[in-house]
Amino acid sequence: MAEDQRDDMLLDEKEEEERLLIVIQAVKPEVRELLGDEEGAHVNRSLGQYLRWARSPQHRQQALTRAADLLETYPQTQVRVKQLKQKDLHELRGLYPYAATGGEVSAIILQCPVEGCTYRKARQYAGQRLICPTHQANLVPVRKPSTGAMG
Repeated sequence: MAEDQRDDMLLDEKEEEERLLIVIQAVKPEVRELLGDEEGAHVNRSLGQYLRWARSPQHRQQALTRAADLLETYPQTQVRVKQLKQKDLHELRGLYPYAATGGEVSAIILQCPVEGCTYRKARQYAGQRLICPTHQANLVPVRKPSTGAMG
C-alpha cells in the first residue's frame, strides 16, 4: 500500500472517530428527554463514563464503540444518532464546538449568565452541563473581554 493511501486511511479513521465523539457528546444531554428521567439518567451516567474513558488514547476506540452500542439499544436514541450522523463533519463541529479532537479535552471555565453573579466552575469534560446553584441557570463559557475569545 502506498504511503499516501495509508495517510488517507488514517485521516478517514480519525475523522470517523471525531464524528462519533461529537455525536455521542451531542446526544448525551438529550437522553433524559428521549428516554425519560430514570432510564435517561442511567444512560447519561454511562455515556459520561465512556467519554471520560475515551480521553485515554489506548481506550478511546473501545469506549466510543461501547457508547455507540449503548445508544443503539434504544429506538429513540437510534433516530437521533442517525440524524446527527447524516450531517457532514464541519456541520457537526459547529453543533458541538467544544468536542475534542485528537482525544485532548481541555477544561473550559464556565460562568453563570445572570448579570452580577460571579459563580464560575471548570468543565471537566466536553459536554458536561453545569448549573449555577443560586439561579438554576446553565453555565456558559467565559469570554475574554478584550478579544471575545473563549477563556
